[in-house]
Amino acid sequence: MGYSDLTVAGITVKQTQVGLANQTFWYGNNVTQGILGMAYPALTSAYSGSLSENRQAFQIPYAPFFTSMVQQGLSDASFSVALARNSSNGLIAWGGRTGLPTTGPTASTDLIVHGESLYNLDGRIGGDTMLSPRGEQYARKLPELVRESVGDDRPLTVWTSTLKRTIATARFHPPHYNQLQWKALDELDSGVCDGLTYQEIKDRYPDDFAARDEDKYNYRYRGGESYRDVVIRLEPIIMELERSEDILIVTHQAVLRCIYAYFMKKDQSQSPWMNVPLHTLIKLTPRAYGTEEVRYEANIPAVSTWRGKGSTAKHENPTPETI
Repeated sequence: MGYSDLTVAGITVKQTQVGLANQTFWYGNNVTQGILGMAYPALTSAYSGSLSENRQAFQIPYAPFFTSMVQQGLSDASFSVALARNSSNGLIAWGGRTGLPTTGPTASTDLIVHGESLYNLDGRIGGDTMLSPRGEQYARKLPELVRESVGDDRPLTVWTSTLKRTIATARFHPPHYNQLQWKALDELDSGVCDGLTYQEIKDRYPDDFAARDEDKYNYRYRGGESYRDVVIRLEPIIMELERSEDILIVTHQAVLRCIYAYFMKKDQSQSPWMNVPLHTLIKLTPRAYGTEEVRYEANIPAVSTWRGKGSTAKHENPTPETI
């Protein structure tokens, strides 16, 4: 898609790149279904970086979903929004037509946590440990789960973190799969608590243990990260997902929780308490009415990595009300 002038409802955006999608669009509390478009500022000298870098560095907004990209002009707009950036190329406009059916293929995202690790067995957090024997078994079965999810043998792009346990989990996929490692997909950095059990954290840092239980989303480990920090560093990942074909992401519990909450429109402040079981593939497919979720279980036993408030248990079963 090239750059051209775009006018939506009387608003002209100079030299823009236009993307269209058959998808639901959220802006504030308004929901519109149908063909939706977004105009990005052209990359002039004022915005010297790449499109993704500009959106991140200048905090240029982007729509939540862009799939089934088609090269066509935005017309018959029923609504539009323009956000001033106080520069010649600093407008972004959205527009769309409601009530149109979704057509064409729709990209999906398959999310999995790495196979059971040695630290999982010990109830330890963080680290760069290897898979347990059951985690190895899951890694070998994962290609079968992916084929079941996709429905055929088409090549996929596989994204992993830079940590050993995700790379090991993804290593049995066919050689024609394109595999990329993302530092942004690494597990939440637990700082001084890295490698400790929750009981050890409570014993050594009782105030921190209590503070994290009180506000798990905003609490930042000493020398580490919070869930809020993870959400921020995942922004480039989300942007890439919105304009990519089918993707398989092999990542970690905290990271998967944040990605899942984003696509399923869950409150991110509640994401730290979500149950993300090991040895389960979660397929998310954007539809006009929302995101469709299907889970594929490997039926290979694994410990529970979920923990309730105040608990120091190494392994604890999720409560019925857990998301």
